[in-house]
Amino acid sequence: MKALEHQDESIYYNIGHCLTDMGYASRALEYLNQSLAIANSKNNHDTVYTRYFIAENYVYTGRATEALEMLTNCLRDEKAKKDKDRTVATIQCRIGRAYAYLGNHKTALAEYEKIRKLTRFKSKLPPHVIYFKAISLNGCNRKTEALQCIDEGIIDSIDGSNINIALRTIKCLYTINQSDSVLSLINELIPSLISFEHNFLLIQCYEELHKHFSRTSTKVALDYLTKAYLLSEKLRKGDFE
Repeated sequence: MKALEHQDESIYYNIGHCLTDMGYASRALEYLNQSLAIANSKNNHDTVYTRYFIAENYVYTGRATEALEMLTNCLRDEKAKKDKDRTVATIQCRIGRAYAYLGNHKTALAEYEKIRKLTRFKSKLPPHVIYFKAISLNGCNRKTEALQCIDEGIIDSIDGSNINIALRTIKCLYTINQSDSVLSLINELIPSLISFEHNFLLIQCYEELHKHFSRTSTKVALDYLTKAYLLSEKLRKGDFE
């Protein structure tokens, strides 16, 4: 019976994790909170992974302040452990993302740089942190640095991987006025994002393509705006099945 309870907890967590990656924040919270409830009922206090995914979805659902509180508690718990670097880095990255969602990109950048002080990351930041650092650099009107940062992440990530595609996508979004960027988005990157079910980034692509084509083709622009709206509604309703 105990094995079944543990399995149930893991199933809820893994479903919530997948839904988080796909952008179904509200549905992800349902499964992650259930996983946390099962863990708490068994007095299992090693729930940092579940809690920081809950915090991530708090950010996506407009509850960034609550996310910061939960992430700060997670960070305190992890810093007390010996083998802590990877998890601390992950939490630190999510703290930065929460600040970025609140519009405080300067503080977000400071949080990302704290990761560099950890033993295993002294030489360079991992690609997924570079991705969010670039977004905040751009948010601070430092686009040239953001593009340099993105190029670094592209080189360090595996070609065709989820993070590699994401980095190449935001590079195109930041250079949308260049024809090759638009062609790359339409012909290669958007199909890849669809296959990875990277829905939040897909919405950004559709919205930027809408703005881009609104100058030249009202119909094409409207098509992209419609795609952005439909996908946003799908995520809001949690219609992932």
